[in-house]
Amino acid sequence: MKNLSKIWLLALSLGVFTLAWCGSNQTQEVANQPVNEVINENSTDVILNETKWSEESIENTQDSSSQSSSEWQDTEMDSSAIASEWQENNEDEDKIIVVYFSRADENYQVGNVEKWNTKLLAEHMISYLWADSFEIVPVNPYPADYDETTRIATQEKDENARPEYVWEATNWTDYDVVFLGYPIWWWDLPMIVYTFLDNHDFSWKKVYLFNTHEWSGNSWTYKSLKNRLSTADVNTDWLTMRWQDARKDSAKSEVENWLKGLWF
Repeated sequence: MKNLSKIWLLALSLGVFTLAWCGSNQTQEVANQPVNEVINENSTDVILNETKWSEESIENTQDSSSQSSSEWQDTEMDSSAIASEWQENNEDEDKIIVVYFSRADENYQVGNVEKWNTKLLAEHMISYLWADSFEIVPVNPYPADYDETTRIATQEKDENARPEYVWEATNWTDYDVVFLGYPIWWWDLPMIVYTFLDNHDFSWKKVYLFNTHEWSGNSWTYKSLKNRLSTADVNTDWLTMRWQDARKDSAKSEVENWLKGLWF
């Protein structure tokens, strides 16, 4: 029995050694194979994996491109919407016109000038507001001589005259806001300004008044105009300025500050 056991143990040891030797040889053979032969053994898996990676890359690229295109289209739509909204808001803005009467030539305490004082204020407003304008120009111009003009102005006032002016304001109904400017003549509006008021409907318009003077301020003309233009919204926050002050450089900033105070 002992000899049989020895024989069995010897045979078992030889078997283990043989298996270990064979396994070692196979590992060495694989290690000695060229790299391309090793890869070729799994070539199918490699190709499939590469194909899968390529498909996923294309899909991701397409998704990214589609998303970018969609975002770009959304941006374009947003830009169009903003532009459309701006256009609508711009169309809804009040349309403004500055109407004024002013006389040049010889002026009291000023001398001979090419532009009278009221026109200077009106031009500051037109520039600041980017507004349209209408100058009331008489068919029969007033004399260059100051004293002669005051004589005619007195006569017109006494007769409640309506002197004619050269042309009419076009597209009057399109305007929502009217700035009306004039000098004070004999504690009143010049009669030619009344002619303009008679010829135009101020209903539902916003009216802002400004005037030039020597010592008479607005001479209650704002109150009388508010009563006269009863169907309009006449703002009582007026601008009145002395003739000499209207010719100063500071007049521009005073006009702009007045307009800013009116939320323009």
